[in-house]
Amino acid sequence: MTVSGLKIRRVHFIDFLLITIFLLIPLLILVAFRHLPSESTDLLSTNLSGTHLAIFVCIWLSAAVLFSFRRERNQPVQAAQQPVVKQVVARNEKTARVFRGLGVCLLLLVVTLAAFYVPMRRYFWTGNDEMSAITGSTVWSTNGENGYSRPMLFWTAYLPLALSDNTVIGFLSFHLLLCYATAVLTYSIVRMLLPRSGGIALIAALLYIASPIEPTRFYVMWMSPYPFQEFLLLILIGLFARSYLRGWRWMLVFSGFLLIISALINEAILPATLLGPLLLVILWRKHRSIHRALVWCYLWFGVEAILGLRFVSFLVNPNRADAYQAQFVDRAHGIGGLIANLMMQASATFKYVVLNAEWSAYLSYGVFIGALIFCVLVILLPRSEQKLPFKLTLAGFGGGVLAMLLAVSAFAFEWHVWRTEFLALPFHAILWAFAIALIGSLLPRRWYRPWLIALPTLLITLSMSSLLAANEHSIYQWTPSAKPVPLYPAIQYDKTRSILQQIRHIAPAFTPGTVLVFYLDSSSPSTLPETSLGVGYYVRQLGNVTLGAMDTYQTNYTDFIGWTSELTPDGLSTLSNVRTVYPYNQLIIFRVSEAGEVSLAEKIPAEWLPDGVDIVDYNPTARIIDGQQTPIPFFQ
Repeated sequence: MTVSGLKIRRVHFIDFLLITIFLLIPLLILVAFRHLPSESTDLLSTNLSGTHLAIFVCIWLSAAVLFSFRRERNQPVQAAQQPVVKQVVARNEKTARVFRGLGVCLLLLVVTLAAFYVPMRRYFWTGNDEMSAITGSTVWSTNGENGYSRPMLFWTAYLPLALSDNTVIGFLSFHLLLCYATAVLTYSIVRMLLPRSGGIALIAALLYIASPIEPTRFYVMWMSPYPFQEFLLLILIGLFARSYLRGWRWMLVFSGFLLIISALINEAILPATLLGPLLLVILWRKHRSIHRALVWCYLWFGVEAILGLRFVSFLVNPNRADAYQAQFVDRAHGIGGLIANLMMQASATFKYVVLNAEWSAYLSYGVFIGALIFCVLVILLPRSEQKLPFKLTLAGFGGGVLAMLLAVSAFAFEWHVWRTEFLALPFHAILWAFAIALIGSLLPRRWYRPWLIALPTLLITLSMSSLLAANEHSIYQWTPSAKPVPLYPAIQYDKTRSILQQIRHIAPAFTPGTVLVFYLDSSSPSTLPETSLGVGYYVRQLGNVTLGAMDTYQTNYTDFIGWTSELTPDGLSTLSNVRTVYPYNQLIIFRVSEAGEVSLAEKIPAEWLPDGVDIVDYNPTARIIDGQQTPIPFFQ
């Protein structure tokens, strides 16, 4: 063997050695020395001491740095310098691309404001997990680690709270930026993979912004981890592709680090991240390097294997038999059931053309958005827009379908389509964009550009009307064939703020240990009456965070998650995880009418109590502290 051959083999060996070290440290920290159930004093939920952990992290960072700045051997020699005229032409073309890119970004921002931000402001508060997102915001959550194997689940609330503390403006602004950034990434990735597909990339970005497939995308408080992961998924795919084409190892290492963070937020992202290595089928034509492809895949698949092993070890842990994920698993079927569930998830893509019953009532705003889309396409689609070859367009459509299936594959165990489409939203948009172009490729050349303008405009007009109807009425379908049902139509942010402000006006503060009770004055008590503020555990947190009460409960209704509370001879009897009884001298009861009006119950009406019960120790005014009214956190 020649000396040069030995040097190349040594270079390859060192590369794989450094990657092995890079993978071994997370394997030890996140899997081998993992401690479940974790205690609050545990560092990263491991059995390692702080010193040992610091040593491991230093070794890991050293391997990452050494690998990142190693130069590849046998890199292609740079081409000779081009003539001056060609350099000027290339520079002018680059300048034109920059200005075109800025125009695309600007108009996508306008569309995001109109098609996402405005509907989001209409209905984003559902009375469910909003307070959990606020109170649980931390970089590493032991509750998330013990209950879900998602220790960074609530990390996504950090940035919104940093943008605007104690208000919802930070969450609304953060998710506006997320939606806009994801649309730009969708456009950029399609353009990077298929440079001639500018029109298709633009249509995909627009279809993403106005996507009707996951109406819960507007619930930006308690759904915050999902759109953030959606954004991270496209970042990961883009970094993998760009790092391979440029040979930037530091970018590959950084993408591996982001992959770890993404899976620690929610493990469902792992199947979708396989799209990175699968892109080598396209990237190979632009850069043929077996060594680089092997190195990139070794690091990527290695990180995925570690994270997958970590989640599996959580599920099989005997201390985690009641894992949160197990609640949503459909155990009734075998392989056939999994395939049926996967097809159910994939069939959500037809929401672009299947409208709900209330869509016509919101057609006017849909027409407004459609007109905006029409103007954007007329401005940005060049008159010289060229058709892609039929086979290439068909391959793009097939790639979009494959990407969408990978993105929803983690939910093949689930029997519903509730919050399962977030990761797939960009790929639903991409496959529809290629489907439009595929049909357009069969038309005469002069009709191709009008087709690329007309059909997306029509699709978005109709789907936006349907999406607004679903959001305004909080309509959702657990499965595509199920009857649409309202989830939380009566719970609105403005209504909740009004109720809390009325309570603050009546009682500026409370003595320590006070328990608030909302008697829901509903003519037809149900699992979620018009007067309800939300589900039981949310209301309990709401009263604590916003009003400073020790506990808060609703009565005169049955919570659909099983929380109940009723007035008994001994006090307020509540049933959540355990049954608790609060004496009457600890209570302040407020009556909440169907119109959302609040009044203090200075005495408890006889019809609220069991027959023959007379309460003498209920004295709410003794627990009220008069003083200056302070702003209510998150409801100012």
